[in-house]
This record gives sequence, C-alpha cells and structure tokens, in this order.
Amino acid sequence: MKAEKLVVEHNNVPHRIRVSAGPNLHSLRPLNTNDDANPMLIDTDEFIGHVMLRVRGQNQIHGYEEGQRQDGLKVMPDSEWFDKAAAAGRGNLLMSLQVVGRFKREWTGEQVVFACQFSKPFKLPPLANLVVKFFKVIDPACQLDIQGPKPYCISPALGTMNTINVLHDPVSSKSTPTERDASSLTGNPLLPSWPSPNGENLFEDTSVIILEDDLKKKNKLSSDNAARRSHFGKAKYLQKHRFVQDHVYGFELFNSFLDCSRFALKVPGLSLDLFKYLNDQPLTLALKTQDDSASFVYVLLELVPVVDDLLVCKSWNRASADYIHRVAVWTPLRPMFRDRLLEEMKTVKSLECWFEAEPGVPTFANSALVERSTTYSQWEEFLNAILAPLPKQKCSDIETQYDSNNI
Repeated sequence: MKAEKLVVEHNNVPHRIRVSAGPNLHSLRPLNTNDDANPMLIDTDEFIGHVMLRVRGQNQIHGYEEGQRQDGLKVMPDSEWFDKAAAAGRGNLLMSLQVVGRFKREWTGEQVVFACQFSKPFKLPPLANLVVKFFKVIDPACQLDIQGPKPYCISPALGTMNTINVLHDPVSSKSTPTERDASSLTGNPLLPSWPSPNGENLFEDTSVIILEDDLKKKNKLSSDNAARRSHFGKAKYLQKHRFVQDHVYGFELFNSFLDCSRFALKVPGLSLDLFKYLNDQPLTLALKTQDDSASFVYVLLELVPVVDDLLVCKSWNRASADYIHRVAVWTPLRPMFRDRLLEEMKTVKSLECWFEAEPGVPTFANSALVERSTTYSQWEEFLNAILAPLPKQKCSDIETQYDSNNI
C-alpha cells in the first residue's frame, strides 16, 4: 500500500521546498537534492567546487513529484548518506550540505565564513531567546542577531563546519584548461573526483593545515572535529591560517534540528515554522567572505505552493486575466523574450502561452519586463500569480469554456 504523503500547509495551501544554488544570489540554478552522483559544479574567478544538499524525507512531502517534474529534475529517494552517517555514529540527521572545492586566491582564516543572512526582520516567536542560547551552545564562535532589521548568523568556516577534509593538491601552471566542461565531475584538472557519488561521508582530516607546533600540543587536533572547532574558535589560531590555492577543502555541515522538508526548526522543546517566523523569506546558506568582497557558494531553500497540473488554467489569456485581477499589473512580452519564457515554462505541460496582450489589457507607463535573470523576485511574483491553483469550481468553469471554444 502506497504511503500517504505529508501535506505541509500554509494559509490552507499545500507547499513544498525548492532548492537552488550558485556562486551568488544572482546566478542560481535548480539543485536536485539527494542526487549524490550529480552534484552541482560551481566555477568562477574566485572558487571552483561541487555542492550537494541532502534532505531527509523530502520525497514524503505532498507535491514533491509534481514539483520535480515542473522544475525539470529527477525524483530521488533519501540519500544513502544518512544511513552511512548513522552507521558512523553521527545520529539521526535531517540535512547535510557538502561543498568540496578550491579557492582560487589566498584568504585569511577569519575571512572565509559560513552565513545565513536575511533582508527583513523576523516575526519572532515567544521564548526566541531560547533559540539564541541553543545556537550559541552548538556554535560558540557564531555572531548572531535575530532581532535586527536584517537578521544574520555568521561563523568562521573553520570553526563551524561539522567535518573538514583537506587535500594537498598543488596547482601547476599547465593545469588550467582554456575551456572547462561544466557538466563533468572529473574533467577539470583543478578538481579531484567528487568523493561522494554514492553518499559517502567525509571524514575529518586537517593534517595539512594544522601547524606542527599546534599538532604537538594536541595530537588529535587533525582528526577530531570538536578539537578543530575549538581550536579555530580562537582568533589567534584563525588569523594564522591561510586558505591557499594548493589545497582542496571538503566541508560538511549537518544537523538533526533543521527539517528542510517541512521547513521547520526543531530545538529542544520547540518546533518552529520557518515560513512563519522568517517572515516569508527563503533560507539562504552561504560560503563567502566576511566583508562580502567575494562569494563562493550560495544555497537557497524556499517554500513554494504546490501547483497541481489539474488545477492550472489551460488558456494563457484566461490566466493573464486572473493575473491582472490579482496583481493589477501586466507587461506585454517583447518578441525577443518569447523563447526565454517558453524555456522557463517548458515543464508546465498544460499551460498554453499567449504572447500578445488581449484588447483592453491595461498598460502602465512605469511597467517593465519581468525577467527572471535580473529581477528574480518579480519573476517569482508573476509566475506564482498566473500559476496559482484556482478554486475548483472556477477552474471547472474555465475548463468548460476552454473546451467549448476550442482555443
């Protein structure tokens, strides 16, 4: 018997998570969670590496399969990484972010940070101070502000990552190809083979970056993650370190309190709805510099409405009419962007695209093209508005009109 899916609802509308990643917030692409054999390659002037996010239970959420199809991604079971982590004594974990890559220029230890940052205030729950205390216990080195106008949590990467594995892999003058194969896992000489094609866990090994004098004082420092986090939690050790081009860093961040599939935070005694308390903001995970002069990896987790294909209006002009009704703005699509729109919406099989505005559609002097690559939030507003599930009766009426008119 097929197990019933868990429905994650907000305002009586089913939602699912969607994950994207890239070198910065303006260059995000869909990331297929749990697809261990196919991590995303990021290659910029600052960094080259692979990234993979694993989410336990995502395939048990209502709308997951439909969302994967609409996003052009494969349906995936839970990653084997979770079972292997449990067998290694890491516990019942809910998520894992893995980044393996090379920095293309030198950085000091305190400059490379892992951050969660937001653009507007939270809607804080009662006893929010308990959440602050919880995070301070698990990550004493973090700088945390959840009450300000732009909340953040920032920690030095060396002091916060659960696992760090560093490989000494010198870069020769002949190793940089003139053209890189962005789809290959092993075709770029700047990167070794991806270490986790079957969900293999990384294991702590920082022997190539721990100074000899420090290792003499603490002989387990290079193999014990708790000792390493404590060591680099002190500014004097962090400032001595240099991220250099000849090292390939493997980072793992994992925990048992961030339930990504339900978009919830589980701390002792509390389960917090992130969609509600983050004030409808996505969760952004970033590997970057502390002064924001460079970014390396961004991963965006957002909660989006489940779009049931059966409840999507089939006629573009009917959908645009609903869009006008909901948002009161419509921008006729310029011919040069028709192909782009088709590409973006190619997975919505039941929606016909009508590119010319109908007679009577209002225009506005300050209206501008809604273009995903430059105005991501406007594109999301536009897409959500025209694809939002209609009430069943209204959808039925539209389908009847659609069929009778044979548009």
